[in-house]
Amino acid sequence: MANLSNLVKSAINTVAKIVPGAVVVCTWNPITESVYDPTTGTYTETTPVTCIFKAIKSEYKHSQFQQRQESPAGIEAGDFPLLVNQDALPSRPPIGSVISFNDKDHEVVNITETADLLYSMQMRDK
Repeated sequence: MANLSNLVKSAINTVAKIVPGAVVVCTWNPITESVYDPTTGTYTETTPVTCIFKAIKSEYKHSQFQQRQESPAGIEAGDFPLLVNQDALPSRPPIGSVISFNDKDHEVVNITETADLLYSMQMRDK
């Protein structure tokens, strides 16, 4: 699996060289979780880790737009796919997560996995 992950990283770097602006440097702050302390009877928030990773920002083709309009999340004008190497993140971002790049916040509307290597996230401007 590590070999395939390296191929995905290499592909993202190749796209960055060939298509200016297609690869973006993103940040994601996973949602803070609370941990229960039975000694004190209180919850303590864990410190979130900021994830910084590269992703390929793409566009939906017209046929994808039509097909996905009928999906539960539906595609709206301005939505775009963001392709991310799964190994670049500590966990799968839940729906509603905010991923930032180019000084803008974007929300994960839908997410699918490809061969346990790649997350394909439907993103929407926040």
